[in-house]
Amino acid sequence: MHQEAVVEAVACRNCGAELRGAYCHNCGEPRPHHDEFAWKHFVHDVLHEFIHLDGKIFRTLWLLVARAGFLTKEYWEGHRTSYIRPLRLYIVIAAIHVLAMSHTFYRMDMFKSRDSSGGLARMVARIAEDKHITPEAAEEQLNLKITKVYSIAQYFAVLGFALLPWVMYRRRRPTYIAHLIFALHVYSFYFLLTAAISPFITATQWMRSPLPVVTFVYLAFAVRTLYGHSWWKALGSALVLRFGLFVTEFVVLSIALSTSLFLAKAGGH
Repeated sequence: MHQEAVVEAVACRNCGAELRGAYCHNCGEPRPHHDEFAWKHFVHDVLHEFIHLDGKIFRTLWLLVARAGFLTKEYWEGHRTSYIRPLRLYIVIAAIHVLAMSHTFYRMDMFKSRDSSGGLARMVARIAEDKHITPEAAEEQLNLKITKVYSIAQYFAVLGFALLPWVMYRRRRPTYIAHLIFALHVYSFYFLLTAAISPFITATQWMRSPLPVVTFVYLAFAVRTLYGHSWWKALGSALVLRFGLFVTEFVVLSIALSTSLFLAKAGGH
C-alpha cells in the first residue's frame, strides 16, 4: 500500500513518466496534490488560464499589426509559446473575416457591379425562373452559397499564396512550410484589416479603399524584417507579393462565384 502511494506520487497520471517537478517533462501534466479539487485551486486555475490566454491574444494581435514580419521571424527562430500559433490565429481571423465580409463584399451585388455585359443578372433571372422564386430570393441563395464556398476556398488560397514567397526566397528558406507560416501571418493581417473596414465601405468602393496600399506597405516592412533588404529591394518584393495576393484572391472569388452558380443551376444547397 505504501509502495503504491509512492509510485503514484512520482509517476505521471497521464503518460506514466517519472515526475521531476511540478509538471511532467514528457506531456506537461501537473503533479497531483491533495487540494486539486478544492474551490480555491479551481478558481486560481480558471483565472490563470483566462489571463494567460487573454494576454497571448492581445500580444499576438498587437505584434501582427504593429510589427510586420515579427511573428514570422519569432516562429522561425523557435520563440513560439508566447504567441497564438499561426494556424490557430488564421482560422479565428478568417472566420471573423468571412462573417464581416458576407454582408458587404461576398455578394452578387458586388459581382454584378463589375459585370458590364449584364450576363450575371440574366443568369440569376434564369435560376429564379427555374426555381419558381423571385430574382431577389435567388440572389440571396447565391449570396449564402458564395460565402460557404469562399470560407472553404480561402484555406487553399493561403496555401497557394505561400508558393510565391517560397519561389522568391527558397534559397534562403528551402522549406515550403516556413513560407506558409509567413503566408498565414500575411493573410491574418489582411483579413483582420478587411474585417475592420468592411462596415464603412460598400461593395463598389473596395477598389478605391486604402486596403491595397496598406497591405503593400505592410508587406514591405515584413520583407525588410525577415530578410534585411534595403528599402528599394523590400518595396520591389512587396510589389510582387501584393500582386500575388491580388491574383490569389481574384482566383478564389472566381471559384466561389462559378461554383455557387453551378450549384444553384444543379439545384444544390
